[in-house]
Amino acid sequence: MSAGESPPATLAARIAAGQGQAFRELFNREAAGLIRYATAILDSREDARDAAQEAFFRLWQNRARLDVNADPARLLYTIVRNLARDRLRHRAVEQRPHPLLETPHVVPAGPLQAEEGEDADDLQAVIQRALETLSPRQREIVLLRWKRQLTYEQIGAELGIAPGTASTHMQRAIGQLKLLLPRLLGK
Repeated sequence: MSAGESPPATLAARIAAGQGQAFRELFNREAAGLIRYATAILDSREDARDAAQEAFFRLWQNRARLDVNADPARLLYTIVRNLARDRLRHRAVEQRPHPLLETPHVVPAGPLQAEEGEDADDLQAVIQRALETLSPRQREIVLLRWKRQLTYEQIGAELGIAPGTASTHMQRAIGQLKLLLPRLLGK
């Protein structure tokens, strides 16, 4: 602790009382270390910054319940560790193919196209109509994920967005398609 910094218990009490200056002091003291810690776990500086930001947000949001005798920095590191673990689990789930979205009638290369056959044109039209109901961003992410088989990290880099944002758009698109496709197929 350097000159001008509050002891952990005093800092916790001030934050619990809603003093923004105390929170800024904690942020200035701990943000860089939290980001380094989260980066080591997540192997992504952008995800690490998101996790650190979320940890600070949660601490401030729940400041009234803060133990005034505790070190708020230790709490922040615990929150970041848990958030990072959640993100890693989420990544693992994202990497697995979704059985309901595996479409053997769709060729991954080129535009999404059905296999040749008597129903191919109808199926292709249904797929196209379903994709057109998505927002432009969702449609772009779906095509990058399914057509080009990119990871969320690659999609994020290509579109200039966080991988988590790409994942969120994809999950929303999947939800929308799961509801829409049966209706479009008449099932």
